[in-house]
Amino acid sequence: MIVSVPKPLEHILTRLDGESPVFLVGCNLCAAACRVGGEREVRAMAEALTQHGVSVAGSRVLDGACNARKTRRELESCRAALEGARGVLVLACGGGAQSVLAALLDLRLERLPVHPGADTLMQAEQSGPAEFEQLCSLCGECLLDDYGGICPVARCAKGLLNGPCGGSAGGRCEVFPEHPCAWVLIGERLRRLDRLDLLERVIPPRSGDPRAHPRRLRRS
Repeated sequence: MIVSVPKPLEHILTRLDGESPVFLVGCNLCAAACRVGGEREVRAMAEALTQHGVSVAGSRVLDGACNARKTRRELESCRAALEGARGVLVLACGGGAQSVLAALLDLRLERLPVHPGADTLMQAEQSGPAEFEQLCSLCGECLLDDYGGICPVARCAKGLLNGPCGGSAGGRCEVFPEHPCAWVLIGERLRRLDRLDLLERVIPPRSGDPRAHPRRLRRS
C-alpha cells in the first residue's frame, strides 16, 4: 500500500491557474484506500474546482494508476475529453502521476501539464479503515531475517542496524515517544524465537542508499 495525502486545495488552485478546463484522474487502489483519489474524492474535487471557477473537462478513476500499460489504455478511451482539457490533475501517488504523464506522451498529448493532487508519504500496511503504519522503507536490501522479521531501517527513527540508541525509555522511541522502540520489539521477537544470538552479529554499514538513484527492473 502506497500512502498519500491530499494537497491543500489552495495549492492545487494555484498550480491550475490558467488551465481551465482540467481533466481529473483518480486511482481505485491505494489512493482510494487513503481517501485521496477514489470515486468519491474525484467527485468532491470536481465540485470544489467548479466552485472556484475551474471547469472540469472530464474524469477517470483508473484501475491502478501505477500500471502504465493499463493507464494508457484507459486514458486512450478518454481522448476526446483530454483533448478539450488544458491540464491534468492526478489524485494518486507520485508513481501514478508519472504513469499518467507517460500515457499522455504515448498518446501525443504532450501539451498537457500533469499536476499531482496528493503528496506521497510511504509504503505501509493498512491496520484499519483509515490507519496506516510504515513497516518497510523499500530500501532494496531486505535484512528482516537478521532482526526477527522487524525492520530497523523503517521502524527505528534513527535507522540503527546494530542495537538501540541510549535515548529510548520505557520501551518507547526517543524521537517519537508515541511509537514503541523498534529495538525493544526486535529483542522481544528474537527472545521468543530463541535467537538472541543474532544480536551478537555486527551488520556492516551500507555503501550507499539504493533509494538515492533511479532503479529499473526487468524480469524475463
